Amino acid sequence: MKMIIPVAITESEIVSNNLTDSNSEWLNSTDFAIGARCKVTTTANGASAATNKVYQAAVASGPGNGGALDPSDQVNNSDQWVEVSMVNNWKPFDRIVSDQATRSENITIVVNPGNSTNALFIANVSAETITVTMTHSTDGEVYNETFNLIDNSGIYDYFEYFFDPIIRKTQLTILDMPLYSNIDISISIDDAGDTVEVGEIAMGQQKSLGSAVFGTGLSIFDFSIKQQDQFGQYSITERGFSNRLDYAIALDTDLVGAVYSQLSRYRATPIVWLGRDDGDDKYGTNVYGFFRDFRIVLSNPATSDCNIKVEGLT
Repeated sequence: MKMIIPVAITESEIVSNNLTDSNSEWLNSTDFAIGARCKVTTTANGASAATNKVYQAAVASGPGNGGALDPSDQVNNSDQWVEVSMVNNWKPFDRIVSDQATRSENITIVVNPGNSTNALFIANVSAETITVTMTHSTDGEVYNETFNLIDNSGIYDYFEYFFDPIIRKTQLTILDMPLYSNIDISISIDDAGDTVEVGEIAMGQQKSLGSAVFGTGLSIFDFSIKQQDQFGQYSITERGFSNRLDYAIALDTDLVGAVYSQLSRYRATPIVWLGRDDGDDKYGTNVYGFFRDFRIVLSNPATSDCNIKVEGLT
């Protein structure tokens, strides 16, 4: 079992990004009606902070409506402006997996994470292929791989191969990247003639945690609302869900102290959890989230048992 400890991605780490956001920039000289949306990506127009977020007006504001109200000032104006999401170009790094960035046919983002990086996790993606390239200022191109997202894991015979609908993987884990710091990592997500979508991109250094064993459990927590009326009929409002993993792990007893310290260090940090050392998600044991609790039992001098309960980010 492995973890990927994600590097924090800020504007300093973004080399280039072809994603854009169609919302208009907030201006303190512009009138906004109820329901109007705007974004705040700069302080040049009177905003107190460049939050890179989209807001929706709950009340009319602006010079013709009693005065401007700064959307980025959520301490004083949260009743007037409601946060909707990050802007489209920042959605891949907002820690909200269900909220996808979108663009026609291609999304290309180049990141220089600064810290040593040898692993990449892309979640809630809708595309045909993903190409990852690593380019170093001295060594040149050191990695270039294209991954096809067609998922044939549920195909068992030729009839299903030719007649079942095409299913695509919705996440990708890459663990064979060479370990470099200060390297440009290009992520190109492609789907010719269709809209490309991606929920989250996390990159960092992979760390071993032990061996996940059978007995690991998977489930989801659904936030959808099911309401039953007086006649027994249900109305269902579909909402997001989070993955829940209950990992059963075998540890070398000599490493218990190190694992305990490592887990404690990342107790409030979203991490990519990988059930298999090769990153293969055939059992559905890869998830981006945080652990709710863990317990280590010193079973014998050679091996110990660990249980980690992880809740995926929605």
